[in-house]
Amino acid sequence: MNAKLLAKILLSDQDYKELSRALNLLENKKLEEIYNCYSNMLSECLPICSYDDFYDFFSSDVLDESIFVFGFLWLKGECIQIGGYEQEVQLKINLFVKGKISDIDLENFQAIDIFTDYDGDDNFTEYISQLNGLVSRYNMRIVVLFNDIYCACAYDLFILDTQTAETIMRSWNDDSIKLCPVR
Repeated sequence: MNAKLLAKILLSDQDYKELSRALNLLENKKLEEIYNCYSNMLSECLPICSYDDFYDFFSSDVLDESIFVFGFLWLKGECIQIGGYEQEVQLKINLFVKGKISDIDLENFQAIDIFTDYDGDDNFTEYISQLNGLVSRYNMRIVVLFNDIYCACAYDLFILDTQTAETIMRSWNDDSIKLCPVR
């Protein structure tokens, strides 16, 4: 399992075709077209604020395909991204969970101050593990993947049916994006 296969599972046929067209633009270095179509996604996923930033970035580096795919999945609402050093992320996580499982009761998960620290001194994975206990009652699971390719670590959270989540956890194999160990 890798980023493109995950996208194939999660996206509608129409959205997957759009992703394929975008990846083709990326492969053929159609930078202006990519930026015009996906500037919102690029600014969320990378430290890019303008076309000049994007052009400079692309001139000195390669935009990793898997990172682009995950950005596209974020754009389509399939996941949320959380920075590697972010404070007070519980509201963002809870809103995402509530958006995917509308009748879930998150009352006991409101008052906890959750933060990420990629170097390891955080309460993020513990929180996700506890939240997974509740999410599992709906035959769902939170899967967390992360990358640190561009020195700005990002966690990507997905809420998936249990079978898909287990498949991902068992067979994830992507050089750019790693599986984050949460229970």
